[in-house]
Amino acid sequence: MLTSTLPKEFFEGETWIQSINLGGNLLTGTIDTLVGTLRDLKGFHIFENMFGGEFPTEIGKLKLLAYVRAEENQFSGVIPTELGALTQLAELWLGGNTFTTTIPTELDQLTRITNLRLESNQLTGTIPEELFDLTMLAHLHLEWNKLTGTLSTSVGQLGKLSSIRVNNNKLSGSVPSDLQYLSRLAQIWLHYNQFTGTVPIGICSLVLPSELGPGLESFQADCSGDPAPNDCFCCSACCDREDGICSPL
Repeated sequence: MLTSTLPKEFFEGETWIQSINLGGNLLTGTIDTLVGTLRDLKGFHIFENMFGGEFPTEIGKLKLLAYVRAEENQFSGVIPTELGALTQLAELWLGGNTFTTTIPTELDQLTRITNLRLESNQLTGTIPEELFDLTMLAHLHLEWNKLTGTLSTSVGQLGKLSSIRVNNNKLSGSVPSDLQYLSRLAQIWLHYNQFTGTVPIGICSLVLPSELGPGLESFQADCSGDPAPNDCFCCSACCDREDGICSPL
């Protein structure tokens, strides 16, 4: 239940510190640019507070940083392109803020990232094609934004993906059949978009467990309504764009 702001002195002096965890408090204010002097920092956890302002670009100087969890705050402005310099980064959680504009293409430099969560912001534009070069990704969560364009067929390159959530955006076009090649998938959330056409039946092969994964456990699409925008043979729940209700099958 810590309150108030982080004093500037918090980031001064002991630059050898390797982990900061302030998550789940009531802290306010901004993150001082001096955070960029903590050159040994590997974990930066400030989730579930009330920090605001712009996310400091100086974090891009922390070359050893592997884990950033800043979800559920009040950060605004753009997601810094400088984050692409964090080549050791395995997890980047920025959901539940008010970031705007587009997803930076520079994130394609995060070749070790396994968990990218940018959900519940106000991001616009398309899903950058460059994100589908991040072949270590296990979780890609982009739901509850204002993203447009299509879900690229290049999603089939993410062979280690376990969950993909793109629901509650403005995505259009067809559901890519290339999802069927992702044998580790346990969760696909496509609902409340503007996809057209039947969900490719090949994706239904993922329902069966395999040596690589438990099988598709949660699969939601806009397969309710008359007519249903996206007929789905094997969805675990069908959602209705009109009434905003998802019903399990």
